[in-house]
Amino acid sequence: MKRVLIVDDEEDILLGLSRYLKRHGYDVITETSPRRAIEVLSTEPADILITDIKMDELSGLDLIEEAKKRNKDIRVIVMTARGSDELERLAIEKGAVEYIEKPFDIDYLLQLLRKLEKGGFRGVVKELSITDMLNILNVEKANAVINISSAAGIGRIYMQDGEIVHARFGDIEGLDALKVIFSLEGGTFSVEKGVKPPKKTIDIPFSNLMLEIFAQIDEESSGLSMEGGGEESYEFTGSIFEGIIQEEEETDSEGESIGKFVAEKAEGPRVKPLPEPIADIIGEILASDDRMEVLEIYDADANLLYGLGLYYPLVNGLLSVGKIVSGYIELEDNRLLYVEFKGGFLVLMALVNVSISLARVEYSRVLKRIFELLSKEVE
Repeated sequence: MKRVLIVDDEEDILLGLSRYLKRHGYDVITETSPRRAIEVLSTEPADILITDIKMDELSGLDLIEEAKKRNKDIRVIVMTARGSDELERLAIEKGAVEYIEKPFDIDYLLQLLRKLEKGGFRGVVKELSITDMLNILNVEKANAVINISSAAGIGRIYMQDGEIVHARFGDIEGLDALKVIFSLEGGTFSVEKGVKPPKKTIDIPFSNLMLEIFAQIDEESSGLSMEGGGEESYEFTGSIFEGIIQEEEETDSEGESIGKFVAEKAEGPRVKPLPEPIADIIGEILASDDRMEVLEIYDADANLLYGLGLYYPLVNGLLSVGKIVSGYIELEDNRLLYVEFKGGFLVLMALVNVSISLARVEYSRVLKRIFELLSKEVE
């Protein structure tokens, strides 16, 4: 029998919920005092905590923290009469698996508890990107909702039979909401399976939808993302192998000095080979993909760890200008350089006949795998 602790400063709510849940087989403890609830959690561990947020003695958010300290596996449902997107975001960040606003259907609460018992909630997924999770759910042809929490707000992506059918971020819905979610710079997400979408605002096949969304994002934010807030888009003529990127003084029509990126000769890289087992796996990744023409890996000092160093002049120049976060450079002959700097390593892929949108969808997983291997090198 699952033990449920309900905390609310309104006794009539506690009485009603307690009676209902006991009739459905739950062992229920109630408390009007959050501080006494903390004491109860220390002596009578509960499987599930249902708590109000706005309480005089101690907020429900603080109670969640204390509950998690005593039992990291406790599942938390938050209920409040004065909800907001910001409050929902904070509750999820603290560890709540569900957030409901009063008044609510008591049968709905029972459904949530049943899902918790069956493992319907798996908490926050930290090792996968949202794109990875969407791909998994698409292959599974799952019905699910992905709950997104970020500093910018709360969002949800609903899937039906593996297809994205609805998205919401704040007051925005549909494709616009999906675009905002994929543009977020950070946050967490969790997955709940078996959830039906409240409506249908998207009717595009999954693969086409992903390409369309990333294409729209590309149009709005093209170029390499650099630390310091600026974005630079580099265009090259002639051979990319001939020079590094560096600044040179040039005057405008009024005689003012302005910066310009130009190519100059550069020496070859210092080589610091990766351990053989890691290098062999990366070699297999390169050999298995006909569209990946070049794969090179450098450290933060532009030392070559893997590859021939063909793009060393470019890498050395980029690292000297600023630390790259991620981005791409379009070259001639349908070539695309996809670059990412993470954990002290810079990975560069030269792709042939691959669009920026396709690179973001397909090659983000390749980059993730490579950085996982490189993290073992650091260890």
